[in-house]
Amino acid sequence: MIVGIALPAQRLASVAGLVLGGYLIMLAARAIPVYGLLALADPRATSIPWRWRHMTLWGGLRGALSVALALSVAAYPAVNRTVSVLAYGMVVLSLVVQGGLLLPVADRLRLRAGAVD
Repeated sequence: MIVGIALPAQRLASVAGLVLGGYLIMLAARAIPVYGLLALADPRATSIPWRWRHMTLWGGLRGALSVALALSVAAYPAVNRTVSVLAYGMVVLSLVVQGGLLLPVADRLRLRAGAVD
């Protein structure tokens, strides 16, 4: 809540395109270890099924630590002040999109008891 008060919505709205781009890059960067490294560890998906891998990718929510780190470096003159706003926006987008769709994705992947297709 304090971070939300410290970063006004006008500043976040002005970098919305950068936030969306950063979010997509962050999601793609997470796909590399989830699918790449798990393919090396379990190439036939016998112990780690594909639906678990998909959920691992989708469930990778980002949180307050990213924002706290970005806010801590914002005081240094060499660091662009937009860094903290971008970090905040990416965390909010991650929580809203991925967090909001977590249960529907789990249902779609049939990872919850009683899930329907």
